Amino acid sequence: MNLRALSHSFTAMCDWLMKLAYLNGLWLLFTVCGVLVFGWAPATAALHSVLRKLRDPTKEVAIFREFAHVYKQNFFKATGIGTMFVLGIGALLVSYVGLVTMAAPLLMRFMFLSVACFYVIMSVFLFPVLISSRCRTFSVFKLSFLYGVGHLHYAVIGIVFVFGFFFLSLTIPTVGIFFGISLPAWFVCQLFVKMEEGEKVQVGGVRKVT
Repeated sequence: MNLRALSHSFTAMCDWLMKLAYLNGLWLLFTVCGVLVFGWAPATAALHSVLRKLRDPTKEVAIFREFAHVYKQNFFKATGIGTMFVLGIGALLVSYVGLVTMAAPLLMRFMFLSVACFYVIMSVFLFPVLISSRCRTFSVFKLSFLYGVGHLHYAVIGIVFVFGFFFLSLTIPTVGIFFGISLPAWFVCQLFVKMEEGEKVQVGGVRKVT
């Protein structure tokens, strides 16, 4: 590899890292604008949408304008999905506390663990599905589950990366500040697009969009 090619690769990498840091800042800004509780889900949807569009090097993407547009366009739907997602986590936590408190039998604990694992698998592709398909709220959960279970190896890779990066961010806080959301979202986006390219999963009422 000559110096010119090496310099070009380094410049491209720095440019991409700057975009990820910028997107991370936008996610934090729009999350705060939505008073945290109502802002994180549409901000996450907007983040995935911009990352998906940035995959095409032939297209110029006005990052802030695109982020703001998707944020407003999907605000209520994404907030509804985010609220149900959080409620699901709450239900799992309450169930876990109940199982520990009552010293539940092994079978019940196994059933809880199975449900919790499937829930985590479903959550990996929740927002990529929200952005890449136009379907009703409950269908987003269903399709996310089908993607996760149907491509379990991708789901596991995504889970390992997200949790691994989370612990890295705790060790090196600066990494979390600049890339805590954008880099895991980018990685999941890459996995999801590979899955889409491999096969098209059709569920009633779903229409793929670019």
